[in-house]
Amino acid sequence: MPRRRLDAVLGASALALAIVALKRIAIQSYELVAGTSYAAAFDLHLRYVETTRWLAGSPVYGATKTDYPPASYAILGPLIGHLDWPAVRVLWLVLSLASLTVLSVIAACAVERRPSTRALAAVLPWAAYGSALTVGVGQLGLLVLATGLGGVLLARRAGKSPAVASLAGLLFTISLVKPTLTAPWFWLLVLASWPPVAACVAVLLYGAATLAASADQPEPLLSLVSDSIANGHLHAPRGYGNVANWAIALGLGGWILPLAFLLLAALGVWVLRHRRADLWILLGVSAVVARVFTYHYYVDDLLLLVPMIALLRLASQDADPPRIRRAAAAVFALTVLAQLTPTRLFTELGPGIGLATEAFQILVWLAAAAVLVRAAALASGTP
Repeated sequence: MPRRRLDAVLGASALALAIVALKRIAIQSYELVAGTSYAAAFDLHLRYVETTRWLAGSPVYGATKTDYPPASYAILGPLIGHLDWPAVRVLWLVLSLASLTVLSVIAACAVERRPSTRALAAVLPWAAYGSALTVGVGQLGLLVLATGLGGVLLARRAGKSPAVASLAGLLFTISLVKPTLTAPWFWLLVLASWPPVAACVAVLLYGAATLAASADQPEPLLSLVSDSIANGHLHAPRGYGNVANWAIALGLGGWILPLAFLLLAALGVWVLRHRRADLWILLGVSAVVARVFTYHYYVDDLLLLVPMIALLRLASQDADPPRIRRAAAAVFALTVLAQLTPTRLFTELGPGIGLATEAFQILVWLAAAAVLVRAAALASGTP
């Protein structure tokens, strides 16, 4: 396609997505701050109740059935543990919009410098249905994704600077407030530089947060961790498109944790083998693994923003083989279509349409992963 025509297509796509984003984010921002529906700020209220109970020394895992690990409450405590509920809603909107802005900057910087491509990349985080759902219910995903990506990318740039590497470790630790989203990226943090200062800082800070959080509860630390895992098993059947669901469907519910750790270990081996591939390719594949290695809801489809950015970056790089660039462009278009899915298709139009919508989403994830895996193999010279 001629460059001028391509610029026109990319620019028009960015404008169309911006219109979608404006409507979605505006509606969900109101829901978060002032909405009165059942879903309005639903998840944020859960985290608020859990965090305030935790800081007060009241039992949490038995009373609320949360599955967030103890360290999450040490991270959330300074943010929302000492505010009243209306102030928490406003604060979380500010944090969510700030995180979206950071993600836009990261996405724009990840692709080629052509203005139309950067405009398209920048609008992706705002237009995705996962972003809108995250804002409306007050989920943690936007903050987690912004700090997780920031931590890994900063660690790669740290070089010999322990201060920069330590900051990267701090950012990644914050992202572990919801570890099911970013834990698979830890392999990339380890390989970002040598010695792995950022990874070591993250381990130390997360351990310190765990110990600090456990001091607020009457139960011993091992009991707290065990209770969080047990509660996770209770929630597992409610998600879609992940190892937990598939294991339960096959009658292997007792294998959920071993299968999850096996998948993480396999990812670690794959990342090590392809460590010379472009970091965004590794991030994209790791994000798909993060989406499927444990249970997630529709709101966590936000993770698919990462392979979308990786595909757009791959499609716009002249150095890659034409075949892989064409494949990346085609699958990127599919991911955009998937992210524009009206969320009511999942739950409001009957189980048949819901299952078909879920199947389409999963197929798109797998197609994205396949292209990125192939690109990593070409970059690493492996079969």
